[in-house]
Amino acid sequence: MLHEYPDYLDEFECIGGRCTDTCCAGWEFDIDPETSRIYSEIPGEEGEYIRSRLTYAEDGSLCISPGEGGRCPFLNENNLCELILKHGDNILSDACAEYPRYYTDIGNYEAIDMSLSCMELGRLFFTRDGRPTVYRKVDDDIEGEILPEEEEKNLRKRINERDGMIREIYSKSETLFLNDAGFTKSEEDEMLFSLFDDLDYYHYLFGEFAKSFRASLPELQERSDEFFLGRKEDILRWFRYLSEYFVFRYTISDLAAGVPIEATMRFVKRSLRLIYLASCFEWLKKGEFEVDNMIYVAHVYSKEIEHNLKNVSIIRG
Repeated sequence: MLHEYPDYLDEFECIGGRCTDTCCAGWEFDIDPETSRIYSEIPGEEGEYIRSRLTYAEDGSLCISPGEGGRCPFLNENNLCELILKHGDNILSDACAEYPRYYTDIGNYEAIDMSLSCMELGRLFFTRDGRPTVYRKVDDDIEGEILPEEEEKNLRKRINERDGMIREIYSKSETLFLNDAGFTKSEEDEMLFSLFDDLDYYHYLFGEFAKSFRASLPELQERSDEFFLGRKEDILRWFRYLSEYFVFRYTISDLAAGVPIEATMRFVKRSLRLIYLASCFEWLKKGEFEVDNMIYVAHVYSKEIEHNLKNVSIIRG
């Protein structure tokens, strides 16, 4: 099987309790069958407590029931996992162990990337020196599913299309990039903001943010150019990165899910527009917009939109 992933994946290392956020709060924590078996065999009061914190999500999957403030009940006051501290990394479920990585397998090909919902990944991602991402390709002896000839042909075609789009993101002039990416101007703003009524929010605070965000749309549109010109070079660089991130993440996974390429690109452009407006909103509130603000905005969008398939579908349209 051929595995392909961006070079910053090799640089990533979880910083645990030193992180300004925690990935162990604000959403459900899925438990895979093997982890469930391990938990079922932990003896005594500890095992009883662990099992008492398991529940079933609406889709019937087993998960850890969040505690106060949406935090994992096994997360201590130092934002460290008590299960890891006592039992080591092997105690973790697949979802916890793999985060922020995600995998898309199709045929004998696997794309691996990392989610910008992770603040530490965001730091690596946005503080790079401006060069395009290097994609590493690793072959191993694992055999993937043998695809029918037509599906294999479609996969190769989509990979080539994706690679071409990524090259163009960095080779295009500023004017062409802005025209194609479309994040500084849009005729869809009212419609996009109306979609917030239908979204699911992992954290109740995002619902409050969405209300203020929507109410600020006229000012955001009026001052958008001022925001862009104030940090033009940084914004161009960061949004080239974001364009590449969305293209790499969704072109192959959407193919596997049967989503047309037109719908994929619609999600990419709408995501860029919403992140741009949210960045402008952050600038209006704070009076400045630095790389830490960019990391935070991308983190919130990824956590609230990308980690919910329903929300992705709503934005995609």
